[in-house]
Amino acid sequence: MRFLSWLVGLALLALLAFFCVNRNAPRIESELTASSQAALQQAGLSPALVSLLSVDGRDACLPTITDPEIADRAYQAVASVRGVRVVNTDCGELQLAEPFFHARRTDDGILIEGAIIPDETSRIYGVVNALGPSVPVAREILTEGVADAEWTQELPAAIRLLAARVLDPEISVRDGKVTVSGRVPTERVREGVIERLGQLFPGFEIVDRLETRPHETAAELQRALDQFVASRVVEFEFDSDALTAQGRNTVGEVAATLASLPGLRVEIAGHTDSVGEDDFNMDLSQKRAEAVRNYLVELGLERGRFETVGFGETRPIADNETEEGRQRNRRTEFRVLD
Repeated sequence: MRFLSWLVGLALLALLAFFCVNRNAPRIESELTASSQAALQQAGLSPALVSLLSVDGRDACLPTITDPEIADRAYQAVASVRGVRVVNTDCGELQLAEPFFHARRTDDGILIEGAIIPDETSRIYGVVNALGPSVPVAREILTEGVADAEWTQELPAAIRLLAARVLDPEISVRDGKVTVSGRVPTERVREGVIERLGQLFPGFEIVDRLETRPHETAAELQRALDQFVASRVVEFEFDSDALTAQGRNTVGEVAATLASLPGLRVEIAGHTDSVGEDDFNMDLSQKRAEAVRNYLVELGLERGRFETVGFGETRPIADNETEEGRQRNRRTEFRVLD
């Protein structure tokens, strides 16, 4: 009889425990879900991944993640949450976010934002940093849980194009549409920009919001020249002052920009890297500056507008110890004098 009483008591206790656990289960799951999602966000993982996490009792469930590094980061983040018992990593497929891109100049520098896979993001950063090494760049790009798209490979070329030809450019690429705005000095430049964007993004709708207006002040012209020089290299034959075909094309674009303010005088400065003798580099930089002036005159600009100077290797803007740095130091600069 006593044994039967113990048995009934244990059964009642078990029922009570079962009732308490089941009554509190939704609250426990909700708290663990919120804590796990917070852990994923703190680890800098994709919002898409955060939203797909689920919790059943004390067992957390993550969607399948193909990138092993991201999968491990997600697992470690959720496993660190107090109260989580098991972390499963095969709960359905992770839906990747569609890539998009937006870049514009602000009062504080350049803002680039969007959703791009890591490999393409690093290339974009490299181009933007090279265009304006002294300009602050704010980066708000999501890289986790983003789908790949072929058009993202063309973004560096599009950035160089706009930096060279558009004053204060802004570009947005999203949902099969490329929207571009800013100022261009001539209708011919505007047509060239739109045509090139169409080639870079075939099948996309190109929304043209460019404003055609010549540069009105010396400061505007200087800004346009600075943007151009940062995005283009005036190429010469090796150890020579002879312009290459690409170099002539580049100087031709400079001529189109200078034509917007015909009365202003401009200094053309030649620079080299540190390879070779100092005297040779100084002489070569002077001859290259003169070669640029001579070609501008051939294109119809007045010789009296230009002064030339060669600085050789004395004014580097990058490290001469690297090939990339030396390439940046081999440059031609244009400075408005008036």
